[in-house]
Parts: sequence; C-alpha cells; structure tokens
Amino acid sequence: MQTHAENVLLVDDNDLLLSSMKRFLAKDFPYVMDARTGEEAIVLIKHQLYDIAVIDINLPGIDGWEVFEHLK
Repeated sequence: MQTHAENVLLVDDNDLLLSSMKRFLAKDFPYVMDARTGEEAIVLIKHQLYDIAVIDINLPGIDGWEVFEHLK
C-alpha cells in the first residue's frame, strides 16, 4: 500500500519564492497552504495537520526552528 502526502505547508518571507513554490506544488498536491511569517505558520499548524512542510529557517520574529518545534 502506497501512502500519498496531500497537505503541504510552505513558510517563507520571500513572496516571489513562496508563490512560485505554491504554484509548482499545487499541480501535484491538492492542499497547499502558505505563510509569510512564523506566527502565521503556527496559527495554520494549530488548525491543520500537514504531511510535508517546507520552512525557511531565517524568518523574522519567530524563526523556522520554532515553527518546526510546533510541528513536532
């Protein structure tokens, strides 16, 4: 039995990179959410489970490592 990842979270403060990644991944994944700050990402994590997360470590404010801790 093969498992299929469906929920993807993208976190990056670079708008161009974020929109490009979202557009690319939306072709294969039905649910791709994005956040521009660590704070936004934590709010999303509280309301949804994600199979895949791509997180920029160098975010202003709450950094990617702290976002990662919320995912665990």
